[in-house]
Amino acid sequence: SRMAEQNRIKARIEKTCHKYNLTGGMHFTYVHLFHIKELNWFYCRNHKVGSSTMNTNFRKLIGKVPEHIPKPETVKAIKDMMIPTVSFSFVRHPFERLVSAYREKILNNANPRMVEDFRIQYGKNETFTNFVQWILDMSQVNCRTNFECGLDTHWIPYHFNCGFCDTSYTVVGRLENFEE
Repeated sequence: SRMAEQNRIKARIEKTCHKYNLTGGMHFTYVHLFHIKELNWFYCRNHKVGSSTMNTNFRKLIGKVPEHIPKPETVKAIKDMMIPTVSFSFVRHPFERLVSAYREKILNNANPRMVEDFRIQYGKNETFTNFVQWILDMSQVNCRTNFECGLDTHWIPYHFNCGFCDTSYTVVGRLENFEE
């Protein structure tokens, strides 16, 4: 059932948060947060997890793509905004997300600047293995703590955008089950 699936997802989130000590340092990237007042929804967007499809769905539902929330004064202000809403986000298996990012950003050259940066280190040897190593190398430099990370939004760990470890969303959907 859908409820059992939600319970499994939320239990996995909780287990991962405790395993890697990710609780207590709540972090949101406010440009990934959307309060859709017309529907009383609060949505946290993760790139490479159906975000373009969600934009299409929002256009159908409310006639536009919602704008992200204004920069809040405090994290508590975000949580207070979420309480009376149906809050949701989508996740995807991390490896599938990386493969999707690799195909779009490197193989399809969707971001020429990114490809240029990649090629500085790996030349034209644009393998998935090199792509993953490139991200790991960047994370060594750009992610000093579990709560501070300057990776690209298309592969940054989910907890940096949506505060999953310190906030309970009404629904956390998996892209693999999006049609449901």
